[in-house]
Amino acid sequence: MQVIWDDDASQKLINALEYGRYTFGERIMEKFYARILEYEKLLQSNPRMGKKERNTP
Repeated sequence: MQVIWDDDASQKLINALEYGRYTFGERIMEKFYARILEYEKLLQSNPRMGKKERNTP
């Protein structure tokens, strides 16, 4: 199973990481990103754990 990030989600992730770096610093932003990657791996191995979101404007 593969997690697919659409363009909007990818941009929101980039924005969140930039905000985290600016607000909390590089180390905390890297820890936050590492946790996101951990959850992505968990979702890959347990695809029914999450819900596919509907496209919203």
